[in-house]
Amino acid sequence: MSQVEVKNYNGQIYLRGVNLKDILKSNPLKVITVQDIAIFYSTSIPLERVRSLLKHAQREVEMMIEGEQYEK
Repeated sequence: MSQVEVKNYNGQIYLRGVNLKDILKSNPLKVITVQDIAIFYSTSIPLERVRSLLKHAQREVEMMIEGEQYEK
């Protein structure tokens, strides 16, 4: 999993040195928004795969949280 900081210019984001089109192999992209997050994914990926990847991402985030707690 990668984590990238982006600037938000009135609803338009700029990814310096990173191109979502190249990473996700799709243009346009699909986006799922849930409260405070946005999930970008390729238009060619079925929702079953999105769900599987979200489960993997959840495990990664949990490990990141554990690392933060360990550092304190």
